[in-house]
Amino acid sequence: MKRLLASSAFLFILIFQPACMAAAPSIVDLADAPTIVVDWSKGDTQSVTLGGNRALTFLNGQKGGKYLLNLKQDANGSRTVTWPSSVQWPGTNGPTLTTTANKADYFYFIYNGVSYDMLAISPGH
Repeated sequence: MKRLLASSAFLFILIFQPACMAAAPSIVDLADAPTIVVDWSKGDTQSVTLGGNRALTFLNGQKGGKYLLNLKQDANGSRTVTWPSSVQWPGTNGPTLTTTANKADYFYFIYNGVSYDMLAISPGH
């Protein structure tokens, strides 16, 4: 009986892994295109390498959802984006992207049910 209980406990640990041991969220790699569609229902962390000046579209945000977007410059750099009108910045204008080739900017948003409010920007990685 002891052996069965020990085996059952081990199986329980393997199946019901604690949250602190859960795997890190995966990054959704977006396809570069003239209009880049960021569908938040596919993951809360998304990344794209900009191959030109691009427009962004955000879809399927959940109220209270927090989202991270990584925008990376290609080997040429100096790419720009046009943000969706649903993105709200602390000032009147959106940020200027890092223009250095192969560098990335990270943008962190919270969706309030109407707009994506910028929480943080981490430039030039």
